[in-house]
Amino acid sequence: MPKEYGEHKYNNGLCICGCWSNSLTSGGPVGLDPKGKCPKNPKDGVPIGGLHDFEEVAKERIASLYSKIQNLEDRLKKAEQDLKEAKQANKQRFVGKIYRHESS
Repeated sequence: MPKEYGEHKYNNGLCICGCWSNSLTSGGPVGLDPKGKCPKNPKDGVPIGGLHDFEEVAKERIASLYSKIQNLEDRLKKAEQDLKEAKQANKQRFVGKIYRHESS
């Protein structure tokens, strides 16, 4: 089971992991989300040590981003298919109207 981490704990806009955040901007070490999980805040209170905690949080974030990308790609494919079907239906209705008009 992967290690779980809590949120950042900011004091005057700074977190002990190196992230910072204020009302307008935020930042921090590469791979970390200043609004996400903090590698210096393991839920069990016991850090892995070294850079391993940072790596765990960054890997979890990357996996989450890949999942979001996949979901967005799936939604895009569905929207493209729906649009294609709607265009085809509109084309069939238009042709039907022309046919009925010419038959009158």
